[in-house]
Order: sequence, then C-alpha cells, then structure tokens
Amino acid sequence: MNFRQIAKLYLVGLIFFLVLGSVKAFQIYNELHSDQLLSFPNSFFWMGSDSLGRDLWSRLIIGGIISLLLSCIATIGALCLGVILGVLMGLSDKYFDRWGLQFVNVYQSIPSFVVASVLCLSFQNTFRGLQPVINSIISLILCLIFTHWVSTARLVRAEVKRMKIENFVLASISMGASQIQILRAHLWLYLKKKLALLFGFIFPSVLFYESFLSFVGFGLQAPLTSWGLLIQEGWRNLGSYPHLIFIPMFFVVSCVWAVNTVLEISREDFN
Repeated sequence: MNFRQIAKLYLVGLIFFLVLGSVKAFQIYNELHSDQLLSFPNSFFWMGSDSLGRDLWSRLIIGGIISLLLSCIATIGALCLGVILGVLMGLSDKYFDRWGLQFVNVYQSIPSFVVASVLCLSFQNTFRGLQPVINSIISLILCLIFTHWVSTARLVRAEVKRMKIENFVLASISMGASQIQILRAHLWLYLKKKLALLFGFIFPSVLFYESFLSFVGFGLQAPLTSWGLLIQEGWRNLGSYPHLIFIPMFFVVSCVWAVNTVLEISREDFN
C-alpha cells in the first residue's frame, strides 16, 4: 500500500468520522462541565476537555465540519472570481490586459498572510452592523476568496489568449459566432476538468489559511468553533496540556497532507 492509497483511506475515514459523529456532537459540543476542567483523555471525555469543561471530541467534529465547509465555499468562490477576471483579461485589448497582469504581479508580491489579515480586518469593519458570528463568517469567506483567485485567473487568461488564435476559433468568428458562444462551446469544455483539479490544489491552502486566521483571532468567533479556534485555545495551555493543541493540529496537517498526496499524480498531469 503506497502513500496515495493511505491518503485516500484517511480521507474516507475522516468523512465518516465527521458525518457519523456529528449526530451526537451537535448536541453536546458546547456543554460545560465545571468538574472536568482541562481533563486528559478518559472514559467520559475520549480526547479530554478544554478550560471550560467542554468535550474536545465533539468540538473536533463540529470544528472540522465548519472548517471544511467554509474552505469549500471559499474555494468555489475563488475559482469563480478567477474565471471571471481571467476571461476579462484574456478577451480585452492589450492596454487592459497589460495593466491587469501588472496588478496581479503586484498583488502576488505582497506577503499573503499580510493581505489576508488586512482584508479580514477590513471586511469585519465593513460588516460591523451584523451579528458578530455572521460578521466573522462572511469576512472570513471573502478574505479567503480574495487571497486565492490569482492562480485561476492566470490559467484562464492564458487559455483564452491561446484559444483566440486557434484556427477553429477564427473560423467561428468569420461565420458570425459571438465571443459568448465561443467561450461556451470551446473554453468551458477545456476548463471544467482543469477547474476540478484547481479546486483540489487550492482547497488545502484555503483550509490552512482558515486555520491560521482563526488561530490569530481574525477568523471565526465563539460560540462557533473550528480547527483553528481549537488550536488557539490549546495554545494557551500548551505547557501543561499539550494534547489540546496537538490533536486539532494533527487533523489540520493530516487533512492537508492527504489531499495533496491524493492529487500528486493529477498535479503532474496538469503541469
């Protein structure tokens, strides 16, 4: 059994763990047990409890579902934004395309974590009128979208540029076909497979960013939880209760590793 098969089995097991465990976890993940503060794994708390006496096992399940769901939504949003901007740059004249490409280069030259932090704070101030929980969700998703659209935009732009000079495209234009018809008939057929692969490439990075932003306090807010928030809570008790940070950290790292390993062969074909 190679690493790719192990990664596939792990992802399948993780999905079953989250889905089956969520039935019970949703009922108890915020229950407080004042007599079981910061307990190590035992028969009652399988993975221990946090500083408020909440069950770490159930919070890992709910946090995992929320982290993966938000990462999927943000990845899809980043792909949509990248496709729109890539098509616009590819179809536009040289002036707009040149300045658009320079903007992408400048945008990529800024450290990504700095961009993510600034965007998250900006969106939180923009939506300050909403409830804190809703504000944190919307701000986090938008921040993840605006930090992961560049690779998709570059790919789509390059493909549109390439297809514009193909003989079958020139023949379609000479026969009166519009750019929308050409994009729908040719570009979409090519891109739909590439976008599926791009989803797999972007998703691990989005999941890592979500965990990082929640860890530093820019992500989700209580009473919600996520793997990043669990790592943040565990950091405060690292010296005496290291399992509170190492268990959620293991899930983040192993999930990112498994997705990257499963897509390793597909990435080689893509390149």
